[in-house]
Amino acid sequence: LPSLKKRLEEGRMKLSLIVNPKNIEGMDVYQLETAMGSAIGNFSKTKGIIIPRTRFAPVKKCEDILIRRSDSYILQEDYSLIMNPKRQKKGMEENLVTLDEKFYKKISDFEKRFIHYPSLIDSISFTVEGEFIFDSPIILKGNVTFQNKSSQPIRISSLDKKEFIDETVSIT
Repeated sequence: LPSLKKRLEEGRMKLSLIVNPKNIEGMDVYQLETAMGSAIGNFSKTKGIIIPRTRFAPVKKCEDILIRRSDSYILQEDYSLIMNPKRQKKGMEENLVTLDEKFYKKISDFEKRFIHYPSLIDSISFTVEGEFIFDSPIILKGNVTFQNKSSQPIRISSLDKKEFIDETVSIT
């Protein structure tokens, strides 16, 4: 931090600009970012350290939040978030989760519908199409898809089932 303070007192840092075009709620916008890695060139006598991939758990979408809040990840005593070792021992990679953007894109919509997070420790992929309210604990194993083709939200508790293994649940 002392080096950063000293460098900032010398004037603005040269940082590369990243222009990221996006469409948010039907509107084309540009997200402007800078890569923090480009700041290294503004300092002398810099050193790099290697951080293991296990310390990298980005959250950009509600799918990422669901995975991190499930039992696929654990919060350690030092507050770092790591993939559950039980999942790693089975040779499993990160879960593949796809949520219907019409109902789960915004965090407020996501949290309204996920009252309970499903167990994903043995899940390979989980897909939700249509509106479901996750109002009771469930266990997902393998590849599971929930499809709601009706116009009404479906409460998970109404399915009268706690475990779903390599299956598609389709409501019409």
